[in-house]
Amino acid sequence: AAQSHSPAEGRPELSGRAGAGHREQSAVPEPPQPPEKPLPGDCCDSGCAVCVFDVYADALQAYQEALERWKQQHPPASETDTEELRQGMSLYP
Repeated sequence: AAQSHSPAEGRPELSGRAGAGHREQSAVPEPPQPPEKPLPGDCCDSGCAVCVFDVYADALQAYQEALERWKQQHPPASETDTEELRQGMSLYP
């Protein structure tokens, strides 16, 4: 007869309290992540109605709007936090 095993059985990272074995989550949710920029070779240059660069531009705009909303809801606690956000923003045009 087949025995039923708990997913945590024999796996200490899954046993104990919820989230054990995982990085502790901070009280403040992570900011939105920028979309991945397509490589120049990702475009087929066929004049598609919706090019990968169009999709990226839309996703980038949505990301920037979501990041602004997130920043309004989670103002930086210090000058260091503000500088880290500025540096992160400068990586993505």
